[in-house]
Amino acid sequence: MAALVLTVSGSTISAGEAAAATDRPGTLAAARTAKAIPQGTWVRNTISSRGDVDWYRVTLTASRRALITLGSLPADYELALFGADGRHVVTSSHGGRRFESLSVRLPKGDSFLRVRSTSGYDAGDSYVLRYRTPRAGVSTMSLRAIRSDTSVQVLGEFFNNSTSWQGVSEFQVEMINSSGKVIRRWTGGIAGDAIPPYGRTYFSSVETGLSAKAVRTATFRVIPEGYVVPTPSPRPPLTVKRLRTKVDGYYSVHHFTVSTTSTKRVGEVWVYGLVYDAVGRLSYWDVTIIENLKAKGSATDLVITETARSPRVTILRAIAPVNAV
Repeated sequence: MAALVLTVSGSTISAGEAAAATDRPGTLAAARTAKAIPQGTWVRNTISSRGDVDWYRVTLTASRRALITLGSLPADYELALFGADGRHVVTSSHGGRRFESLSVRLPKGDSFLRVRSTSGYDAGDSYVLRYRTPRAGVSTMSLRAIRSDTSVQVLGEFFNNSTSWQGVSEFQVEMINSSGKVIRRWTGGIAGDAIPPYGRTYFSSVETGLSAKAVRTATFRVIPEGYVVPTPSPRPPLTVKRLRTKVDGYYSVHHFTVSTTSTKRVGEVWVYGLVYDAVGRLSYWDVTIIENLKAKGSATDLVITETARSPRVTILRAIAPVNAV
């Protein structure tokens, strides 16, 4: 059982959530003697010129899975990981101002992160960088509270930090006042399908009949109950292609085609519309279910999400639920 407390305000991080900017080493050699950045803390910095490169040292006392995020991007920046020997391991570079992220196992000792621009920069606007090592099993990766008078919707993502497929039997939501006291607790909501090793799924829970003042000022904690499930048969290959998006004020309608190369019919396909904020936190999701997708066939439908204006981003993702093949 694991939990994460997170306060979300739009798509920004307040000054209290990010460490103050300091000039970072401009080379790997200089980073080797620099102070390692703290785990779980947003570090804020800037790219001040076309050739500016920032290096960060990460030090672990034991090998762990790490989630690394580069967000609040003023321009097109990329995130790269290097080993202690200086060899390049992996790069996240989506293009544009979309956040960059890595989910990797880091070795004991030092690893190094490099941030640089691939197109443009803004010396007066900072980016943020964070790494964290989630607990074993299923834990809360991110959450958002959507407040409305006397009700609240809490949504986000669960992460499976294990080598086994995991399900979520239930999850508990705690409402916490400014003094740190749990003032309301409830169980239940919607959670996604079984989670593959080092994968994620989505959750949502709504509670009504709350104090309007409490809703405005509370923070929330979500505690999932994970359990090991049998490894499913291989999932059918699925491809989702966005055809067009129509923006209608607060909402956007995404028309898509989903297809499979499987030689067998797929009983159900879930196509998610996932809206992520500037630092990679899930801020809205909805799903459209396609039934009986023909072998080597395709289907056209739509999914509706919040409108995501840059640097927020909407991602369409298709999965075949474990019991739907």
